[in-house]
Amino acid sequence: METRDKNTGLAFDIDEMATLAFIFFAGGFDSMSSVMYFLAHEVATNPDVQSKPRAEIDQVLEQNDGKPTYEAINSM
Repeated sequence: METRDKNTGLAFDIDEMATLAFIFFAGGFDSMSSVMYFLAHEVATNPDVQSKPRAEIDQVLEQNDGKPTYEAINSM
């Protein structure tokens, strides 16, 4: 498999394309893991921040007989 750059005419081989695909995948993974880490850290270190979403989750689950349905989650 080979493709050419429209501007320069240089060819990319399968190894270069695989490398670029991996870099794009890793870049997306790293940013999401950083966001999840930050969220977990903030929730753990700030009890007032933790109480608000917990109260909302409890309220929504109570309204839906303790079942986390798709509609219940979307209503949050």
